[in-house]
Amino acid sequence: MLMNTLKTLTCPQCQQQFEFIPTNNRRKYCSNKCKRQANQLPEHAPSRQRYLTSLKGQMTKKRKADKYYESEKGKALKASNSLKRKLEIRQNRKPCLTCMKPIPLGRQMFCSNDCQTFNQKLFNLPKTAMARKCSECHNIGYFRQRYCSPKCQLKAQRRTETYKSNKRAESRRRRARKRNVHNETVYLEVIAKRDKYKCHICRKRVNMNLDVKDMYSPTMDHLIPISLGGDHSYANIRLAHRTCNSRKGNRAINEQLLLFG
Repeated sequence: MLMNTLKTLTCPQCQQQFEFIPTNNRRKYCSNKCKRQANQLPEHAPSRQRYLTSLKGQMTKKRKADKYYESEKGKALKASNSLKRKLEIRQNRKPCLTCMKPIPLGRQMFCSNDCQTFNQKLFNLPKTAMARKCSECHNIGYFRQRYCSPKCQLKAQRRTETYKSNKRAESRRRRARKRNVHNETVYLEVIAKRDKYKCHICRKRVNMNLDVKDMYSPTMDHLIPISLGGDHSYANIRLAHRTCNSRKGNRAINEQLLLFG
């Protein structure tokens, strides 16, 4: 009776035939060793990775780790790892600015109060002065502002939107001066409010909060381009989308200029 219930299969890992009694659990490998070896193959890696990232896999991994670290071997490994981390922290620690010795834990720039006082006296600074790090070049020193020098401050300003908009306005004024046309200071916000935040080419609303690189960001469009002798003034400028302004190009719009008082 038992022989009739036995089933013969071939193990996909070791290619050997084995017999087993069929049950509700499906069997594929002849032993647990073959099963573990097969799970480490590349074709089984995605399913194994999904299991490890699941909640059940993480709980199983944590339970096995806790059980391992409770043993004597695990406690010894935990102690050695802790010692390694402490040694790495000591090796990567920055030296003191005064005596160049390693800075102890809890301090940032000086190893003691004596070194800090000596450094302050060296630069003729008050006792309340504190060394700080430059926000741009990350050099450490004594300075009142966020930056150690005007050069670092200029580098940081060049990344701001205000600096970029001022440079664009200066470029438009320089083009006007080069062609000897009327030039005045023009603000985009004033033009947008005057034109009721609508593009004068497509008659659609302009979003003033868009980034400069966006296709529909607000721009100044000269009715008569500066290259054709137009003025850089409120009377010759209208609000337009960037894409509409680019499509129009270096062409004048046949529209009588309106004078705004």
